[in-house]
Amino acid sequence: MDKPITIQIEETRQTIIDTINTSKLHPFILDTILKDIYNEMHLLYLSHAEQDKKEYAKSQKNEESSS
Repeated sequence: MDKPITIQIEETRQTIIDTINTSKLHPFILDTILKDIYNEMHLLYLSHAEQDKKEYAKSQKNEESSS
């Protein structure tokens, strides 16, 4: 059985928190780093969402053609 997503989320969250705590970086620096990471993740999300829309539209068009 694959690990449930809820457990994966909690483990990932705890890993991030532990890394932040052990880095001992100033909160100003951590804020900058986390903003950069967030921005990169958001761009990846937008790209993935756009790709999903295109694939879904294509599959809908193919289904209409088959009918």
